[in-house]
Amino acid sequence: MEKYITRINGICSPGDSKMKHEWASIILFLLIVSIVFVSPIQFASGETSSIAVLGRYTLYDSNFTMVFNWTVKGLRDIGFDISGDASWPISVNYTFLCYTYKYKIVQLSLPEVMIQLTEGKHDWNVTAFRIMDNGTIGERLGSFLRHDQPARVKFWESQHPAFGIGFDPDVLALGNSFVIDGVTYTVNRTETLKDTIWGENETRVLHGYQNNETYIYEHWAWCDAKSGIILKQTFSSENPATFGTVHEEHRLIETGIELKESEPLRFDVKYRDRIHWVFINTNSTLSNFIFDVSRSMINLTVYGSENTHGICNVTIPKTLVTSESGFEVYLDGQRKNYTIAEDASNYYVWIEYQHSSHTIAIAFLPSALWLQWWFWLIVICISLAAVGATLLLKRRQAQKSHPKIKINNNTNRFSP
Repeated sequence: MEKYITRINGICSPGDSKMKHEWASIILFLLIVSIVFVSPIQFASGETSSIAVLGRYTLYDSNFTMVFNWTVKGLRDIGFDISGDASWPISVNYTFLCYTYKYKIVQLSLPEVMIQLTEGKHDWNVTAFRIMDNGTIGERLGSFLRHDQPARVKFWESQHPAFGIGFDPDVLALGNSFVIDGVTYTVNRTETLKDTIWGENETRVLHGYQNNETYIYEHWAWCDAKSGIILKQTFSSENPATFGTVHEEHRLIETGIELKESEPLRFDVKYRDRIHWVFINTNSTLSNFIFDVSRSMINLTVYGSENTHGICNVTIPKTLVTSESGFEVYLDGQRKNYTIAEDASNYYVWIEYQHSSHTIAIAFLPSALWLQWWFWLIVICISLAAVGATLLLKRRQAQKSHPKIKINNNTNRFSP
């Protein structure tokens, strides 16, 4: 019996070690279950919204000068009473004074964008100098100032990545190159612009260049790093055949989004490789829209006449929000009460405020854990696994406490 007891004592210590390994296996199993069920519950990230928004416009102040060679007759033919012989060659200087123009997106079907260019009324200074036989510039033959030249409107289609009023932020990585209408653009450098309409802005500077036998063209554009909106740009071109040069400098003085009365503004948001439509109805002027994918948040900037009532109704498609999400609204960084409704396809977030300039943030937040179906599924799975593991351990402990004993009939002694 002493021998038997000794042998039983000998296997007790290794048994403790086995129990530890079994508990480690159970814990590992529970971790795997948690990972399997929790890992799908996450927000996508890494994409940015496009600058292309229906109704978005930019208004620029421009200094425009064009110098080219012509004849006295040619200038007379367009209505200028200039002195001298009709055949004399002349150098003509066109300068637009008080010149503004507006780019506006009027049709949007990504990546195709229809741009409307509207010139403001402006003054027009035209000065002509005679070109002498030896090629030098001679006497001034006339200088004319025309006031309130009529605005002109032009339309054209623009392709990604250039949208006419800005660039897609996705293309603004330093060193990136692309071609637009035969012009090769390179993201040249980063530069901080001061005294913009938004104060101080970090920009990406784009350089476009084209050179052939008859035409040299150079374009510099300072684009806001986040939105892609062009804050400043210069154009220079030269046509050696006609000795014509053009130089133009633009400075952004206003940007915003024009809303038609009773018509919602549509934003095309790229998310998970598809386009989602976010609609906004508001009586405010909307000057900014950003969908921050990494933070699952819509950011707006609105403004209106002080002491007037502002409203904003944002239609958010359910395809843009995970099914477990709730919402929080912030006005100028402070949590704001709001009203929400929904149908089968959309959420409708209604916000009210007193006008001035405001930033509005609508955050998509996961609902409380105990309200999630997957949370209770994990709890049930872990509970079942724990109960099963406990029963298994008790059974094994019982087996070890009562080992099977073999009887040796020949010696009539106990033997394990």
